[in-house]
Amino acid sequence: MGLLGDYLRKEREKILQNNIRLHAIGALSRLPAKTRAALRELMDASRDNTGMVLTLALSYSGHEEIVAAAQQVAARVANGELSPDQIDETVFAEATWSGWLGPLDLLIRTSGELRLSNFMLYSVAYAELVFTPKMWPDFAESDLDEALAAYACRERRFGDITCS
Repeated sequence: MGLLGDYLRKEREKILQNNIRLHAIGALSRLPAKTRAALRELMDASRDNTGMVLTLALSYSGHEEIVAAAQQVAARVANGELSPDQIDETVFAEATWSGWLGPLDLLIRTSGELRLSNFMLYSVAYAELVFTPKMWPDFAESDLDEALAAYACRERRFGDITCS
């Protein structure tokens, strides 16, 4: 985690100059205080940037994200802020760490693994999945173009059945 703090300090100017907004999801309270401080400082400094959003998943687990969201919604009910009948997909999704991202459209899984690996389990419900044998460091722009081309050819039904 010390390397992450070093990276955040080293890349600060590049992130800000390129109008990138830094965001992080996960159990951030588990990060070392020094790393958390560097992360928070750069997230705050880039908050109003309007270009690309770079989201780091740190100390992240899809199962933990769902449990944390359930706990947050339950606390709102216990505090009288919300009644149980007001809980719907929107309320629950907003309570997740990644809820602000909205549902994912495309998930690219590198390294030849054919599994989600406990990653963004709630948000990936209707995402199109692309699996590639390429390792992340070798994943190039041409690989992204190939994944996007595969995505563009898919019929997005969001659970509906297409009749022929």
